[in-house]
Amino acid sequence: MVNGRLRQLQSLIRSGIIVAVAWQAAACGPAEGPVEAATRLGIDPATAIDIGNAAVAPSIGPAGISIVAIRDRDGEWIVSPITTSPGPVGADSLHLVSYGGATGEAWNSFVFGTAAPGTVRVELVGFQAQRGGRVVDGAWIIALRERDVSPQEIEWRFIGEDGSVRTGVGIFPPDA
Repeated sequence: MVNGRLRQLQSLIRSGIIVAVAWQAAACGPAEGPVEAATRLGIDPATAIDIGNAAVAPSIGPAGISIVAIRDRDGEWIVSPITTSPGPVGADSLHLVSYGGATGEAWNSFVFGTAAPGTVRVELVGFQAQRGGRVVDGAWIIALRERDVSPQEIEWRFIGEDGSVRTGVGIFPPDA
């Protein structure tokens, strides 16, 4: 009889441990993605673009316009700079970073910049897959799948909140 009660007690303890572990896992919620992590890292999630295993976001600083990557490194989300370009804050600018060859990434080119006040969106013409383009606090970024994009291939449209459209080709300003 003592052995029977001991087995019941062991069974209850095991069940309790399993329930406690399951409850703890549920309390943690689903795994956090890179865009969700952006908020904790001080990046406005409205600027971050999910590119699968990471996110990219523009950032305006004293050196100009930068893009940063938000990546998981050993279970911890980190922010690492990709590039910085000089550019006038509060004016339209367009910069390009394009990787070629076997990058191992699905998103291989980033077009980014600043926008004049009243601009709500930047669009590129002629690229099959693109993410981003929303202007937040004067900065924007678009991720492209294409590799080895050249400035001459970039046909852009800056769209104002009043519906106005400014168009052109290439990167600018010229010293960028």
